[in-house]
Amino acid sequence: MTIETKLFELRDSATFIPIVAMQMHSTDAREHWLLRRAGYSIGEPHLVLLTRLDGGIAHYDVYDWGGRTFPAAHQYIADNWHTLQTGALIDVRVILGEAADPCESEQT
Repeated sequence: MTIETKLFELRDSATFIPIVAMQMHSTDAREHWLLRRAGYSIGEPHLVLLTRLDGGIAHYDVYDWGGRTFPAAHQYIADNWHTLQTGALIDVRVILGEAADPCESEQT
């Protein structure tokens, strides 16, 4: 089992949330069985487990979040996993077409 992990700065209107995203890959039958039992669709290349970096609920299904910030960010991260660098800023306002440019990162 390999688990690739990336951290992101999630931003939205008046929102700053450090998040962690994990993409799992396995060729082992027992691991596949466990992943399926947890609800993962084997062979889905864009399957990403996402949670707040400070803890809380984690979801692999984009539609389990509710609201707008996490579903939009989760889908964007899953769709762009291989091009996103860990530590990147994910601005939901840009994803949803509400802003042309992302806000500035709080990193110095």
